Amino acid sequence: MMKNILTIAILFVILAFIFVSPLAASDTDETATSAKIPDPVGMPDPVGMPDPVGMPDPAGFLGMDIKTALAFFGTPDGVLTHRGDLPGHDDVVFQYNAKGLSVFWFENHIWVIRYDSTHKEPFYGISISMKKDQVLQTLAFPHQDAQDSVIFFLKDRGFPVRLRLYFVNDQLTDAYLYRGDF
Repeated sequence: MMKNILTIAILFVILAFIFVSPLAASDTDETATSAKIPDPVGMPDPVGMPDPVGMPDPAGFLGMDIKTALAFFGTPDGVLTHRGDLPGHDDVVFQYNAKGLSVFWFENHIWVIRYDSTHKEPFYGISISMKKDQVLQTLAFPHQDAQDSVIFFLKDRGFPVRLRLYFVNDQLTDAYLYRGDF
């Protein structure tokens, strides 16, 4: 089992170099400079979610393929495996330390985006380190509210979208934006 996970991680690293090398070598390739977050299937912004001025909807990353993700995010700072609760739930993760985010892969598509405590950019009108009451005022009605986390059901984009926020000492420390159908 561990050999399979390591093989997959190595394969992702090789694919990263295959796709990134041509982009880095070509000054005329517009893909590297014009990669944009895909429109979430033409859907409007999630109900109850503010649209930060000039900020794209982060749910547009979900479902993005490897080539597009590498063109948009660049080469990851690290590639690792994340052990799931069940053997079929293991993930390959690309870490982007300078951006404070990690991208989790399922069948060559992004299915989870994690914003960690070093992430600086706002998303859905909130930012890492905000107080829980500020987050709830901004995002309104959570589907589930526990002491250390809240879950919001966002508007479907051909698949269910969820936002889970984790709090330590009443302060937002981690956020997971993910497809709810895996």
